[in-house]
Amino acid sequence: MNKTNKATLNELWKSKQHKDNPSFPIKYLTDYKNTDNSTNGLTKCVVDFLNYSGHFAERINNTGRFIAGTRIDEGHAKFQTQGKWIKGTGVNGRADISAKIKLPQHQFAIPVEIEIKYAKDRMSDAQREYQSAMFDVGAVYIVVRDFDMFMDWYVTFTT
Repeated sequence: MNKTNKATLNELWKSKQHKDNPSFPIKYLTDYKNTDNSTNGLTKCVVDFLNYSGHFAERINNTGRFIAGTRIDEGHAKFQTQGKWIKGTGVNGRADISAKIKLPQHQFAIPVEIEIKYAKDRMSDAQREYQSAMFDVGAVYIVVRDFDMFMDWYVTFTT
């Protein structure tokens, strides 16, 4: 993340902190701690930037859920049967972030799907199918590899 983008995110962070805690002295507000040096960090930076900028963004999780096995107590020994994962209700290949970006020239916010791919991460076949389906219906779908790339896209998209 370059210095300009880091400063922008930090300024938005401090503005939000001051708005949430108006009686707290500005000089004591902490700096923004997250960085884009991991998949989770990059995802957090993008979601925070959009939310602090007056848009809406949320991280999407479609891993399903784990159901633990049954515990068996036979007095002298205790056992637990093997648990299992059940499929989630979401669509396979769904983007990591679902955002709604408000543009001044539009009456309603524009839905944007953002897939985060850090370093050598590659899209799965299900993700490519989802991306293709989004393009087929004219939706906005982007793949982000670092915060600077996201900011370049954001500036172009919102101007």
